[in-house]
Amino acid sequence: MKILFTVRFYPTYGGGETVTLRLANKFADMGHNVHIFYLWDNGKQDVSQNVQTYKVSKMHSPIDGENIPKQDTRDIYTELELYIKSHSIEFIINQWLEPRRVYQAAAGTARVLHCRHAAVYINSKKRNLAKKILGNYWFDKILSLIYRPYVRYSDRFVLLCQEYANEIKHIFRHKYDHKIISMLNPCRYDIPLPELLQGEKENAVCYVGRLYPEKQVDILLYAWKQVEDIAIKEGWKFYIVGNGKALEDLQTVSEKLECKNVFFEGYQEPVNYYKKSKIFVSASATEGYPMTIVEAMAYGCVPVAANTYTALDGILFDNTNGYKINSLKPEDFSKTLRLLMLDKSLMDSMKENANEFCRKNYEIAKIADDWIELFKNLRSGL
Repeated sequence: MKILFTVRFYPTYGGGETVTLRLANKFADMGHNVHIFYLWDNGKQDVSQNVQTYKVSKMHSPIDGENIPKQDTRDIYTELELYIKSHSIEFIINQWLEPRRVYQAAAGTARVLHCRHAAVYINSKKRNLAKKILGNYWFDKILSLIYRPYVRYSDRFVLLCQEYANEIKHIFRHKYDHKIISMLNPCRYDIPLPELLQGEKENAVCYVGRLYPEKQVDILLYAWKQVEDIAIKEGWKFYIVGNGKALEDLQTVSEKLECKNVFFEGYQEPVNYYKKSKIFVSASATEGYPMTIVEAMAYGCVPVAANTYTALDGILFDNTNGYKINSLKPEDFSKTLRLLMLDKSLMDSMKENANEFCRKNYEIAKIADDWIELFKNLRSGL
C-alpha cells in the first residue's frame, strides 16, 4: 500500500508527529510504501530509511510558532497534489493540514483520512460559558459547523477514542456515522512484559507534561502537601518532569507551601521516571488523549487523574488500573494518594493491571494492523 502522512513539523513537535513517526516506521517495516509530506524541520529523530520524506519548498516561518502563513497556502497544496499524483498515493493520513484543501489535492485518486488530536468537547472557561448560555442544542449546532469540513471532505474522520467518536456522531445527529471512526494511538515505547516490572521501584510519584496553567499542576502540589507526613516518614518523592510558562509560578507555590521532597526536573526523557515511579498524577483541565498516562501505565505506574475529559472513561475504569478523581479538590487527590501509598498489595495489583491493559490496547503491532484493515476496507468500498 502507498501511504502518505501530512504534518506541519518533522520529525518532532507534538503528539501528532510522534504518532506519525511510530506508525510510518511500522508500516515501512511491514513492507508498505510510506511517505511523509511536511512544512517545517523541527528536531532530530531516527526514521526508517524506507520512509520517504518531502519538505514543501520555500516555506516562510510559521505564524505564532505553528500556523501557516497565508502566502504559502497555494504552494503547499499545489505541491501536495503533484506529490500525490507522481507517487500514486492510495491513502492519506492527514494529521494537521486543512481538510478541504487536502481532499481537493487528492482529487479522487487517494482516500483521505483526517485525524483530530483533541477532545470534541474541550473543557475551558470560555467554552463552558458558551454552552451554558446557548444550551446543549445550539452549542452542538455551532460545533457541527466547526467539525463539518473534517467529515464532508474525507473518506473517514478519525477520532482518538470511541468516546470522542460517539460525541461527534451525536453532534451530527448520526448523519455521518459511516464516516466517523476511532483509532487509538500506539504507545511510543515498546511496552515491557510483566516480568520486566518485578524490580522494586522508588517510593515516587511523577508528573510528566508541559507546565502550562491548564495542566493545573498547582493542585497536585497542594495535594502533595497533604500527604507530606507519609512522604517524610517513608521517603516518598514527587518528580515534576517538564517545562513551560507556569514553571516559575509552580516553584513559587512549592516554596510558599514549604513542600518537602518535590523535585522540578525540567525537560527529561520521561521513560526513566516511569520506570522508577509507583504513581503517576495528572490534574489537567482537558486533554486530547493523555498518552503520558498510557506510557506511565505501560511501565507499571498507577495513574491518579482528574476526570475532566471523556477519553479517560476508556482508560481508567472500575478502579482496577488507576483512579479517576471526580473533582479538582486537592483533598480528593491526596486521599487517593494516601490510599495507594499505604497499601502495597493494592499498588502491586493495580500496577499489573495497568501494564496488561496497555499491552492489550496500545501495542504498535495491534494499532498498525487496525489501520491496515481500515485501508483494506476502504479499498474494497466498505
